[in-house]
Amino acid sequence: MGLFSSPAEDARKVNLKALEDARLAFLPQIQNAGTLLMTLTERGSVRAIGFIGGTPHAIIAPEFGSGDAYLLIALSGCRYRKEPFFEASTGLGGALGIGKRGGIGFTLTLETPDGEWALPFIVRKSACLLCEPKRNPMLVPKRRKGNSNPAWELKPIEKRDLNRIEIWLDDFLKTL
Repeated sequence: MGLFSSPAEDARKVNLKALEDARLAFLPQIQNAGTLLMTLTERGSVRAIGFIGGTPHAIIAPEFGSGDAYLLIALSGCRYRKEPFFEASTGLGGALGIGKRGGIGFTLTLETPDGEWALPFIVRKSACLLCEPKRNPMLVPKRRKGNSNPAWELKPIEKRDLNRIEIWLDDFLKTL
């Protein structure tokens, strides 16, 4: 038995392979995707919005280990709400482990025929990636080394990036 061999590690590798297989099977549906704004949910799956074939769409990635397939949802005519978010910091704002950091940003809630779901864009509490098609980890047509998860490419939102994300998002929402 090796250093990193265990039933849990074997199950993790199987789940990563299944997730990568699902992404590769889904890839032909999104080959003509434009810029995508990808976010990470609280449960670790990826949600993305952007233009695919010139029309607004959402992509919902399966949760890790669920065995589900990727979903592509047309957003034309859907309703949305954009709500500001503010949370005041407490104590020393997290410095020296005292108190909590605050948060600022917004939450976008999309109402589609398939249901309602929220995309949080909160500084240092949410992760997202606004990427062009050539740099999009979800659109890479080859199997990723080690069956890595595209969610691992998403970085926490920094305050300096929030304005750029909001400008792109406002332009996107005008098309709905």
